Amino acid sequence: MVKTPCRRLTAAERAKIHALHQQAHWNYSQISRELGIPYSTVRLCAIGRLTPQKAPSGRRPLLDTPTRRRLVFHATANREQRLKPYTEIAAELGIHADPRTITKAFHKERYYRRVATEKPWLNAEHIQKRLLFSNLTVSWGDKDWARIIWSDEATFRLGHMKLYVTRRPEEKFLPDCCVPKFKDVVTLFVWACIGGDGSKGPLLIWDREILGNWNSQSYCRNVWPYIESFRQEHEIFRVGIGNSVFMQDGSSVHTAKATMRFLWEKAIYLLWWPPNSPDLNPIENLWRLLKSRVRKRYPKTREELRRYIEEEWARITPQEIRRYTGNMNERCRAVIAASGGHTPY
Repeated sequence: MVKTPCRRLTAAERAKIHALHQQAHWNYSQISRELGIPYSTVRLCAIGRLTPQKAPSGRRPLLDTPTRRRLVFHATANREQRLKPYTEIAAELGIHADPRTITKAFHKERYYRRVATEKPWLNAEHIQKRLLFSNLTVSWGDKDWARIIWSDEATFRLGHMKLYVTRRPEEKFLPDCCVPKFKDVVTLFVWACIGGDGSKGPLLIWDREILGNWNSQSYCRNVWPYIESFRQEHEIFRVGIGNSVFMQDGSSVHTAKATMRFLWEKAIYLLWWPPNSPDLNPIENLWRLLKSRVRKRYPKTREELRRYIEEEWARITPQEIRRYTGNMNERCRAVIAASGGHTPY
């Protein structure tokens, strides 16, 4: 029996030992003499695995998998629990650990603290009406959706953008490294409409000094010419041909008696609209696209903001509009799947 200093076996040596013992049926002594490896080492290798398992290194984790899952289950039980910080959740379960350890435990389970997504408030009545609308329209065809004129208002703000610049520490106050700070928030109120067929309607930037306050009277007086011009420009929306349907949300200006009477007198058919449902209105997605493009141009003055809005609206293509107006059936199915709740749209 050959004695050699203890050492770790290589993968090739382990393979030889297993082959000689299991296939050639050599005994441990024969293998030891042939390979020059201690008898005890040959024996342990032969009765063990071909690839040895590494012994676990380090101490056991303080928060094991069952504990992490208890934390997650408790933290996601309801809305109130989701609002609580990690440490408060752990304290309620009697788990005492460093805040960083608790944070890592949630991260291992792929749970993170994130800013809550802002969505309109939905009560039981809102949910019921959203479901009713979706069930009534989910089977509509492309021709039904194409005859709808979608409308909405949006607000563009100046000075609410976080900008990053490349600079050295001493260049902090260079003009190129500063962004203007406005004493008052500069906002522009905008109204627009689009067609379900991908057509783009007019854009109206509401100038209060000229058009007055946003109310039922000014809405009918100033928005109507834009709607009528859009209907006459596109044959599908003309009264008596395509039986166009006008969509507006349930804001007080839109639902005022004077507004409803005016639209009825102008023979404008209204689409019944569920409350608090911007995810069903494709023009909302177009507003996000427009705001993103305007922000990337970094407007510094009210005049620049106005010009950029008009220029970027002019650049929006029918294909981009159809990307949002062409998935109305999917939106309705999403509302039904969410039992009337919020959807990703």
